This record gives sequence, structure tokens and C-alpha cells, in this order.
Amino acid sequence: MLSLPRMHSELVTKLTCRDNADYYLYKILRAHILPLTNCAFNKQGDQFITGSYDRTCKLWQTETGEELLTLEGHRNVVYAIAFNNPWGDKVITGSFGTCFFHGRCLRFVCIDKTCKVWNVKNGDLQHTYRGHATEIVCLSFNPLGSMVATGSMDNTARLWDVATGECLHALLGHTAEIVSLNFATDGHRIITGSFDHTIKVWDVSTGRCIRTFMGHNGEISSTQVFLWLLSSYRLYSSISDLIFASVVPSIEHAKFGTLRLDCVCTHFGVTVMKSLMYATMQLDPDSQQHQLMARLACST
Repeated sequence: MLSLPRMHSELVTKLTCRDNADYYLYKILRAHILPLTNCAFNKQGDQFITGSYDRTCKLWQTETGEELLTLEGHRNVVYAIAFNNPWGDKVITGSFGTCFFHGRCLRFVCIDKTCKVWNVKNGDLQHTYRGHATEIVCLSFNPLGSMVATGSMDNTARLWDVATGECLHALLGHTAEIVSLNFATDGHRIITGSFDHTIKVWDVSTGRCIRTFMGHNGEISSTQVFLWLLSSYRLYSSISDLIFASVVPSIEHAKFGTLRLDCVCTHFGVTVMKSLMYATMQLDPDSQQHQLMARLACST
């Protein structure tokens, strides 16, 4: 395992290296007839998907820009999308919902607000998950690809069995819209962030809320789990473009500066994705355990 001073040195070296500093526009792909809502790469980076207000999702070849598939079936805006990485053979899409007055039935009728599971190889629709009352705005596969979580503007999240399409649990407890969620790396826990300014931790097997984190003064727009230590853990969360950090015991070195992380770092179990982040690291002197504290912010 690399020592912290050496890791610090290597990151600084990478920052000062100018070999890969020049970026250029590679391709412009125009296919959707209405604005895009989201995009996501598979683990290998050779394919990506886009969602749009035109109610479709498209699969693209990254290198050539070729459109491989158009996934049609939603009756409203396709807003949330994700691959089942690292396999990349399935895609999930979540859509908005619309209510209108049906004159013949003399009642309001709502359409879509569903999550769909698609086969990436042939574009076949495998399942449609129904249950949310309003828009689905966030979703994720668990690490094994066997379960899907969806978060909605109806203040709930739901867990679904990928194979059967069954709703396993409805996660009830937030008092406002759920706009972010993520599974823990072991798949046993899930976190949700909400407009009610809280983060909740849930047990996946039971659907029970284990803990609620409070402290933000605004909506939790993004959440990410880097590491779970069940005996002593903290939680990564973010509001707007700021990401709060946490959690590594038994660190012997405490000299850190402000670094830009341009690589995937898994040192001490903390995973930081490519680029886009800054980190300020410091030792918490008031803790009996040494903790690596990182405050991350998007570099845009």
C-alpha cells in the first residue's frame, strides 16, 4: 500500500504533467428531436446512453458516434438512465408522469412515471416497474445487478427485483422529493437524499430506515457512498456542487494540501471518480481515531 506522502507526491506530479492537458471537441451527435435530459457511460466507456424530452433513450458507440439502438416505450420524458455496470448488458430508464382530465371517464388520468429495464444487445424491453405516483428522477442498479432502486418526486424510493419485476420494498420516511440515491458497495445498504434536507440510510433486505442524517440547509442533490464501516462510519453527501467527505481510521500521516484528483483513487477504500473533483485533506485533531477528511467539489 502506498504511503500518504507518496500518494500526495504522485498526485501532484500528475497535476503538473501537461501531456494530457489539451482537450478538443471529438464529435457532435444530433439525433434526439428535443433536448437531452441525461447521459451515462457503460463501465468500459465504449458505449453510452442518452435520455431526452422526446420520450426516447438512445444507445451510442463512443468511438464512432454510431447510433446503435433507440429505446421507445415511455409515454413521457425519459429523465433518469443507468447501465448495470460493470456488465453493461442492461439499461434502466425512468420517466416523468403527467396527469390530465379524461373527459370520457370524468376523472384525472396519469400516464407513465415508470422505470423500464432494457436489453442492450437487442433493445428488448424486459420489465416495466409501476408504483410511483409521480416522476422518477433518480435510479441505480445494486452492485450485483440483481436489484434496482428508484427515487421519485412522490417522496418515496422503491427497490425492485430485476429478474421478476417485483417491488421488494417501498422506502417511506422522507417528507419531500427524493432526488438522489446510491447503493453501498456491498449492496446491503442504500442512501437517499431529499428536498427535506436529510439523508437516510436504509437496510436493503428489510426496507427499514437505519439512520437519518440532518444538517444541510437545502436539498440534497447528490449522494455517493465511498466506504461503509458498520461500527464507525460517516457518509458522503452533497448539496449543489459540494460533496462532504469522511471516513478512514488509523492514518499515521497528516500533511495534506489541496489536490485535484485526475485519476481513480482507491487508497484506504476511498474511491474518487475521474477528474471533476478537488480535495482538501486534513487530520481531525479532536477525534480519538485518525480520520481522513476530504471536501470535494466539482471542478467545473
